[in-house]
Amino acid sequence: MAKSPAKSAPRKPASGKAAMAFSQTLKAAEAGQAVAQYNVGLMYANGLGVAKDAQRSEEHTSEL
Repeated sequence: MAKSPAKSAPRKPASGKAAMAFSQTLKAAEAGQAVAQYNVGLMYANGLGVAKDAQRSEEHTSEL
């Protein structure tokens, strides 16, 4: 029988400079800036300043 992949514990949101950058980029994305919206998607995909979230990443990058 094959082992199921180990599930990792949810990551805590990042703090510090990366979290501040995410916050500022998200505000710009919400204001309609397309490049910022794409960058938010990348930040979600890579866990930069925020916990990794593939679904949110796709939401931000697919709306362009």
